Amino acid sequence: MAKNKYVIESYQGSSMVASVCFAALISLFLVGHDIKHDIWLSLTPMILAGTVLALIFSWVLKNFKGEDLLQLNAKAFGKIGGKIVNWILLLLFLGLTVYHILTPIYMFSSLDMWGTPILVYIIILMIIVYYCTSLGLEVIARMSTIFVFIMIFVVIFDTLVLIPSMHLDRIMPIAEYGWKGVGITGGKFFILQYALLPAALLFLPNLRNSAEAPRTLRIGLMIAGVYFTVAVLRGSLIFGDLVQNEVFPTLQALRRVQLGTDISRVELGGLLALVANKFIFICLALYSVSMLSGCYQDPKKQKKCLALFAGIIGVGVYTLSHFVSGANDQLAMRYFLIAGMLILAIFLLMVILLALRRSIQKKQLK
Repeated sequence: MAKNKYVIESYQGSSMVASVCFAALISLFLVGHDIKHDIWLSLTPMILAGTVLALIFSWVLKNFKGEDLLQLNAKAFGKIGGKIVNWILLLLFLGLTVYHILTPIYMFSSLDMWGTPILVYIIILMIIVYYCTSLGLEVIARMSTIFVFIMIFVVIFDTLVLIPSMHLDRIMPIAEYGWKGVGITGGKFFILQYALLPAALLFLPNLRNSAEAPRTLRIGLMIAGVYFTVAVLRGSLIFGDLVQNEVFPTLQALRRVQLGTDISRVELGGLLALVANKFIFICLALYSVSMLSGCYQDPKKQKKCLALFAGIIGVGVYTLSHFVSGANDQLAMRYFLIAGMLILAIFLLMVILLALRRSIQKKQLK
């Protein structure tokens, strides 16, 4: 019997949650330039806030088993209000996806591949993303599981070979640049890490055992949190004050490693691992956008919607690639953070309304 292309296992769901959060692995200097080597301290408020967010998600998944984000929005905001909220989220998701796609493209530029026009990268990427996404959620889940496993292996290997380049004094003294900056940067990290996490409510209801959804979510968040902590702390230990000047700290750190004459650089492995997970994130984002548009119920209609949104994303990436440079980097990041804040605010408002309705229903039953 053929597999249901929309049913996924619990471990696949955890890997997909981690893949959504891996999208936050962007240039540290864009959010941490004010606190330099103290950037690793900002992980504490981020993880604390992430723990609270995980509890909120767990409550939703436990009390509304099998219901996805569209159904929850309709229940919280009403039928018409839910549709309006879905389209707002769709536009915000599109914007964040466009921004994230630039990262793997610029990563390839670090290998001196700028001879290839950026339009070629965009067209090839969006065709592959469209094809993989059209195969269904189960295929994306399988790829995500493989790539997350590769990410875990790569980060262990990278960390071991980079130990000689790490020095504890490069993250001292603690909070030299002020606790206010640490808190603000922690808030930025929180938004970057979890801005698209509500997308998890679009695929976690598809678990074979919906009762495992809260646990699946927490495991995925733990994987992403550990990876992000290792990556940020490692960058600070290697670069010290200069960490905020590195566009891709992990790749720059790996270029210091020499492994004999045959393999003089190991950054290719780290590059491919990051790009692979960015690819999974893009597939999940495109899948989420198609669901938010309401096209997922009809397979033929869904493929047309996927093609349409893949084209829109491609045009957006090409347009943004000509805008993001120099001072515009910070401007783009500002809009990115605003979009992330709006998504999280809408999600929290939805949870509050659901909690109120549930409380009212319990009182009426009594």
